[in-house]
Amino acid sequence: MSSRWIPILLLLPLQAEPTLRPLTPQDILRIEQWGETAASPDGQLFAFVRIRARTSAANAMRDFMNGNDRADIWIAPRNGTPRRITNGFTDGAGFFQPVWSPDGQRLAMLSTRGNKIRLWVWSRATGAIRLAADETVEVARPIWIGPAKVLCATPPPGRQPGVFSLETQAPEEAMRAWPLAWAGRTSTASVLHSGTPPDMAKRPQGRLIQFDLASGAVSTLLPGNFTSISPSPDGLHRAMLEVAGILQPEAGRPIPNRNPIKYSLVVVDARGRRLGFAGSSPNDVIPGSLRWSPTSAALACVANTPEGPRVSRFDISGGSLRLASSYEGILASPRGVQWTPDGRLLVQIRANGRADWLLAEGAAPLNMTASLTRPPSSLVAFGTKQELAAVADGRLWLMRAGAAAFTPVGDAQSTPRLDNIVWPMDGSSTNSLVVMASQRLIVADPAQGAFLPMESPSPTAQFTDFVPQSSTALFKDVTPRGSFLWTSSPGSAPPRRVEAANEFLEQIAAGTLERFEYPGPDGKPLIAWCLRPHGYEKGKRYPTVFWLYGGLSFGPEPPPFWVPLNSSGVFNLQLLAARGYLVVMPSMPLAPEGRPSDPYLDIPRTVLPAVDKALELGLADPRRLAVMGHSYGGYSTYAMITQSQRFQAAVALGGFCNLVSLYGQLDPRHRYAEYARDRLLHMTLLESGQDRMGGPPSQAIERYLRNSPITQVDRVTTPVLIAQGDQDYVPIQQGEEFFTSLYRQNKPADFVRYWGEGHIIESPANIEDVWRRIFAWLEQYLR
Repeated sequence: MSSRWIPILLLLPLQAEPTLRPLTPQDILRIEQWGETAASPDGQLFAFVRIRARTSAANAMRDFMNGNDRADIWIAPRNGTPRRITNGFTDGAGFFQPVWSPDGQRLAMLSTRGNKIRLWVWSRATGAIRLAADETVEVARPIWIGPAKVLCATPPPGRQPGVFSLETQAPEEAMRAWPLAWAGRTSTASVLHSGTPPDMAKRPQGRLIQFDLASGAVSTLLPGNFTSISPSPDGLHRAMLEVAGILQPEAGRPIPNRNPIKYSLVVVDARGRRLGFAGSSPNDVIPGSLRWSPTSAALACVANTPEGPRVSRFDISGGSLRLASSYEGILASPRGVQWTPDGRLLVQIRANGRADWLLAEGAAPLNMTASLTRPPSSLVAFGTKQELAAVADGRLWLMRAGAAAFTPVGDAQSTPRLDNIVWPMDGSSTNSLVVMASQRLIVADPAQGAFLPMESPSPTAQFTDFVPQSSTALFKDVTPRGSFLWTSSPGSAPPRRVEAANEFLEQIAAGTLERFEYPGPDGKPLIAWCLRPHGYEKGKRYPTVFWLYGGLSFGPEPPPFWVPLNSSGVFNLQLLAARGYLVVMPSMPLAPEGRPSDPYLDIPRTVLPAVDKALELGLADPRRLAVMGHSYGGYSTYAMITQSQRFQAAVALGGFCNLVSLYGQLDPRHRYAEYARDRLLHMTLLESGQDRMGGPPSQAIERYLRNSPITQVDRVTTPVLIAQGDQDYVPIQQGEEFFTSLYRQNKPADFVRYWGEGHIIESPANIEDVWRRIFAWLEQYLR
């Protein structure tokens, strides 16, 4: 036998390409999300919120909880494996808003367990989680005022926080009241008054309460309905806003497009005793505008006045608040207020196309950023709040205690060109800053003039937090392949993946995006985004759905928020691409809100040129065109099919069609509330909001009529599917009016009514149902 080596050819099977499948509504219901993150004070742990799939919710009608009603909290060591510390999945509860105690030994959080919002606490020493007390609290970040004491505001007795109960309160009240009327022995009358200002003192009151976690005691500091609780840096006082009134309509003046609730400023000492005002106090303070000075000796806020926003500085002395200075001007934003390290007030003012920072004290305000080509958008206090940092003209600038101007860090030639500061945003006692530079993150040490680049896990990863003790950044990365949490640090070490979710998306065939330009009404180019089906063939014309939302315009980046494959939103347009449809999202600019105009007439002027361009490019099939939209997009859909006959199908979701009747309808979510008149939602939107009517129907009836699609419903030739919930704040009567008008003409239309649903369809069963009907409708009329 020969020992000669004989080669043998092995025919191995080739690795097959993975088979991808279309996205389905059931996939949308499986998607999980990342919520808030919070690093412990020592930097060794960070907590993060993982929002479970929609199907895990105990009550599908908690839209304004933003998924937190079905969330759990996880703890991740700096270099270890994360673990879940709550078990909300067992009963459909949510745990959210994690906040570390100052010593890092406890983690406070809120939970929906027990079908109410309460404070829970996790112990780092024992790993146990417990209910702090059986007290319902508002949905707001718990406020630590010591290693074992927490402040929270409560709603009035027997009530739940508004964001928790908003979508369910009307049905619950109806189910309570209707049987009483049927029995006939108890009156169910509810009276709304006009012409009399509300007496807020006579309305049900919540409380400001203090939890003592060491003893288990709960104490009431003072009664009232509070929000925006802000302790002073020295811990001796707490500032907050108290509900003080409701915006009252005035004859002859449009209702401003703003929150109708008015807030007063309240400051208490550590025992809950209110500080008095030496003079008048602001009675319409804007939430989010409270700012303590670095030494706690003064407090600033922004309040609405008949003349416009006013910035006020109050000095604290002798147990009272004294108005020290005020400034009136066109603020860049309510948050455009900051203190210098030595306690002087800076205000960001918009004028001449700029947003400069003025020293708003003294007889003549001093412009501190006039020498900069582009003033900084924000100022950041850091380094035990002894410095202010800003990025402007591509450089990092500092203002130190006692300085009269900003000075640059480093020289322009050797330092990278910077874009903006991303951390910290609300003050930090560390000496590090995280800045963005040409889509790259850089950790800056201003004292040393050092700028260390930090590797991002991917081009799509979003920076969320920074742990200065270990110089570690946390990223969320939501991709078509899944959703991931990463950490990264400056230096050569690669980013580390901490946790993953939604990896089933690797099996899904995603549509692809492109954009094209088309001429707008003024001849200037507009941008439309186009979502193409998987396997798109160039030169082939596709059935096309034009997704509309009047007033929304797009730029080259970012793409519209309806198109990511990983979106858990109900109207994920990848579902249409998965069925073989081309989806075009045109830009639809309208006149600025607050300026009376005719949006109904303007909408076709931005949509029809996009249709023409899609046909010219060979993308759309002229015999298979549909128009579709939700909310103002539903109105836009009604506007299109009453002014154009180019579409073979239409889908209007949660839209409105009659601006006159809409003006006088109560918000259904508050219809059974004792103070339903306070909700000025439709009046506000119509007079000075996105409907752009400029006043009530009695003063502008012709504008109301010519902008109401219902007045042109006889021109409709497009079969239309209408879908709406009976608890929608756009009242279901709007859908009823359009449908019955089509029914009167014996024109093809379906009206799908979802009992118990609000403005956005939330129930998993109804989400599946509405998409099944949308697919069937488009199939019937486009194929």
